[in-house]
Amino acid sequence: MKHLLTAAALAAFSVPAFAQGNCGPEGQAKAALAEKYGETPAMQGIMEGGVPAYLEIWINEETGTWTALVTRVDGIS
Repeated sequence: MKHLLTAAALAAFSVPAFAQGNCGPEGQAKAALAEKYGETPAMQGIMEGGVPAYLEIWINEETGTWTALVTRVDGIS
């Protein structure tokens, strides 16, 4: 529940940003989020409609950064 509230607050008070087109293997994307930004997974779920995908919200509670990571069924995030 704590992570859900944190993610909701981040989304409500965040500054709009442009999506970065850095696609690659899921493992590399997750390693980069952990190593470069110190983020950890906070929320996850299945996206429906169109092509199914897996959505994760990664956050760093200390710095306030967050990332929405979408992984397709072929393993590309």
